[in-house]
Amino acid sequence: MKQSSTKESLLLLLKKNNSLTISELAEEVGISEIAVRKHIHDLERQKLVQARQVRQSVGRPLNYYELTERGQHTFTSHYESFSLELLNDMEALYGKSMVYDLLKQRAGRMEKELQTQMPEEDFHQRVEKLAHIQEQNGYMVELEKKNDHTYTLKQYNCPIWNIARNYKGMCGQEVKVFSNLLEDSKVVAEKSMLSGEACCAFQIIHKSE
Repeated sequence: MKQSSTKESLLLLLKKNNSLTISELAEEVGISEIAVRKHIHDLERQKLVQARQVRQSVGRPLNYYELTERGQHTFTSHYESFSLELLNDMEALYGKSMVYDLLKQRAGRMEKELQTQMPEEDFHQRVEKLAHIQEQNGYMVELEKKNDHTYTLKQYNCPIWNIARNYKGMCGQEVKVFSNLLEDSKVVAEKSMLSGEACCAFQIIHKSE
């Protein structure tokens, strides 16, 4: 395995799991702990990863590794940074309410675009299609079927992370868009990366239940 791809794998694991130990990373990647430690030290020097000590009931504290803010930015785009600058300029000129009006309009446009891609078939097909669309849009999606009437949709990446962090109302708009797209369902936000969770998680429940 090439060095660069190993480092990318380590960053991806930390992105999806929030924090892991050297031994946990080694098990996931399938290489020795010594090799993982070398890659992690390189990533620390690049300020992409940082260590956090966790005290154990017995023995020495254990190092857990997690992405730094700079490491999180490796999963975002230059387009997002440009968009955030434009929104900040708009806020300075016209106030925050104008920014939220713009974001609300964007959410409505996105909903209309997504609606054209949604199948008219049953609940399961619509949920699976939504997960597929979000995966294509860069959200690193996992869809878990809990039972015949409930799904959990997890998004491990947010392509507009910096914008959402500065304008937190966007997250509520996302729930509204999902609810409108899955009009026969109830969508509940269970976890948020803005709250320090490893992913944004949504429970999707068929309304007939």
